[in-house]
Amino acid sequence: MAGSSLPFNPFALELSPSRIEFLLSNQIKVINFESISSYKNFFHHIRLDQVLEHLDEPNQSLSIIKKLGKDNCIFSISVPDGSEIIKKKDKNFQIEKGPIQPLEHLNCFSKKSLNKILKINGFRPLKLGEIIIMNIRDFKLDLVSFKSFMIDIKNFFSSTSIKFKLKD
Repeated sequence: MAGSSLPFNPFALELSPSRIEFLLSNQIKVINFESISSYKNFFHHIRLDQVLEHLDEPNQSLSIIKKLGKDNCIFSISVPDGSEIIKKKDKNFQIEKGPIQPLEHLNCFSKKSLNKILKINGFRPLKLGEIIIMNIRDFKLDLVSFKSFMIDIKNFFSSTSIKFKLKD
């Protein structure tokens, strides 16, 4: 963005008018579903944070996301971790606020199921070496960079916050 104080050019896909206003006030360009086709092979990094569990057509949404990314685009995704709920054999458990919430969360994922749906849709999880190299390349000698690096390593092993590549 011309005159932007940000070191990158952020975009968002948003439906809520109040959230759109907030995004625009923070120098984030908002795209809509009508214009989304003009962003084919456009993005270097796509982030989907706490969204996939709400979508009634996750495969269709992942197909759209795949078309938006350039070759070697990094796709960062995060969903609530439902692994403990998925493992329960007792079907009489109480539903509490968390990964399974009727009328709010339509899907529930563990690390394994999230990896599986993304692999089925043609995404490849980043390897540990790729995550390390990516962090070293962007590393600054500050606490924020170190914390981000440590979170990426932790997430690689035990989280439903995962980084993928769209294409090779």
